[in-house]
Amino acid sequence: MMRPTIFLLNIFGIKMSGPMEGVDLPGLGTDFLIPIFILQGQEDLTALPELAKAYFESIRAPQKQFYLVPGTGHGLSATELDLTLKVLVEKVRPLALDH
Repeated sequence: MMRPTIFLLNIFGIKMSGPMEGVDLPGLGTDFLIPIFILQGQEDLTALPELAKAYFESIRAPQKQFYLVPGTGHGLSATELDLTLKVLVEKVRPLALDH
């Protein structure tokens, strides 16, 4: 039984490198058997919103939602944390409890 999963991607140091730097997400696949929720900072200069939205549009999933968070960048902010909690409680938790 699959459960929704949250991935926190970390970027390290002045070179902005990290474990996800060389990952080609579309190359890993775009067909999912689980719901997909993407929260994207509108002002993100590391993971550009346009690229995140294009990847989201290519995804096939039983349920999917893209949240563009105004006034946020790549780092966590109070606004993004509040929305993350709201999505987890209102969207992800009910799906997890159904299974």
